[in-house]
Amino acid sequence: MHLSSVPLRGPRTEPNAPLLPAPRAAGQDCTDPPAGYPFFQHQDSPGNEMETKLSGTPQQMADQCSSTAGCVGFTSDGRMKSAIAENLEAWASEQPCDGIYVAIARSGTGAPG
Repeated sequence: MHLSSVPLRGPRTEPNAPLLPAPRAAGQDCTDPPAGYPFFQHQDSPGNEMETKLSGTPQQMADQCSSTAGCVGFTSDGRMKSAIAENLEAWASEQPCDGIYVAIARSGTGAPG
């Protein structure tokens, strides 16, 4: 259901008033990845890990990757990558937001095919 199709009824003081979702900033989780970093669910590019480990939201990690020389992507658990394999490998996980974010428009990178 689109938010625009939900009738607005004011605060939750009315018995059947819908609870409206709070607005979210982009890049908070894998369902809305940071601009320039497509997300590949349950995929990884083994190896080519940089020394620094990232933390925070996907947007915060994308900002850190973008400002780090040589970073071309990162995993959801914060492993920065200096290279991304052309063919990604499966990452065995039951967590829906485990995977890899790959920088586009950076020298030598692109979304794997």
